[in-house]
Amino acid sequence: MSMTNVSSGQTIDAWAQPVLKDGILPEVVRLFEQSGAAHLLGQDLSAAQLVEMMDKAGVDRVMLCAWHRPGKWVISNDTIATFVRQFPQRFVGVAAVNLEKPVEAVRELDRLCPPKQGVQFPISTR
Repeated sequence: MSMTNVSSGQTIDAWAQPVLKDGILPEVVRLFEQSGAAHLLGQDLSAAQLVEMMDKAGVDRVMLCAWHRPGKWVISNDTIATFVRQFPQRFVGVAAVNLEKPVEAVRELDRLCPPKQGVQFPISTR
C-alpha cells in the first residue's frame, strides 16, 4: 500500500518486508506472483538494492515491517533494524511481537524501546 504525504509530496509505502529467500511462505509466493514480482523470489535483496527499486518506482520512504506468524518468526525485528540503520532516511522500521507468548512480547518491546535497534513504534501519544 502506497500513499502520498500531501504536505511534503513524498510517496510512502506503508507496508513492506525485505525480500529474503528464507522468508518464503505460500502467501508470500502468491502475492509476488500476483504483483508480477515472482522473479525476486529465492533471493536476498540488500538494503541498497531495495533503495534502488524504490528510486525506480518513485517511492521516497518505506515502512519495513517485522513479521511473526503463529509459531514462527518470518522477518525479525533485528533484520528490519539492520535495513533501517543502513538507510534511516528511506526506511522506517515497524516492530512485531509473538502474541502467543505475552511475557516474551513485552520483553521484546522493552528491548526495542526506546528504538535502540532502529525499530520504531507507529503509535501516537498525542
